Amino acid sequence: HFQTMTGILTTIATQKGLDSQSFRCAACKAPVGIIFGMARTCYYTGQYYCNECHLQELRIIPARVLFNWDFKRYHVCVGSCEFLDSVEYSPGLDVNEVNGSLYSFIPELEQCRIYRTQLYHLKSYLLTCTYTETTKKVFRKLSDVHLYEHIHRYSLRVCSSHWSLLLRLVSIL
Repeated sequence: HFQTMTGILTTIATQKGLDSQSFRCAACKAPVGIIFGMARTCYYTGQYYCNECHLQELRIIPARVLFNWDFKRYHVCVGSCEFLDSVEYSPGLDVNEVNGSLYSFIPELEQCRIYRTQLYHLKSYLLTCTYTETTKKVFRKLSDVHLYEHIHRYSLRVCSSHWSLLLRLVSIL
């Protein structure tokens, strides 16, 4: 199940219609539809769920961020909610690999990329310099190693708070 959820992380879900699921909940297989109760759509998977498996929780959809810079919260099923919560802080979204053109449309993201590139190049120099103990401590304290190791990788949390990331990078540089 986790692998399936990970596989659609960077894909905007499309709804195929309730008939494609034989009028059954995608999770528990209970009948859903007109006489059994309304089916609820999960905007992460694009599938339909019963009201037991879809509690109308709202979450940011990673693919919508990567393709549309859309941070609106959408209704997701229980399974998607749990998955998205579990990967929220994980730097698994590679902007350059999935949609590199996003940098040219989002000035703040481009500025983050520039700062992160500078940080990446500065890190090697500063960590070998014997006179910069304070700087070494700053790098060691950075919990988000991906900020200077993998300049195009972001977590959903970092993307949604890009202003605070920008300020953190400016303070480091």
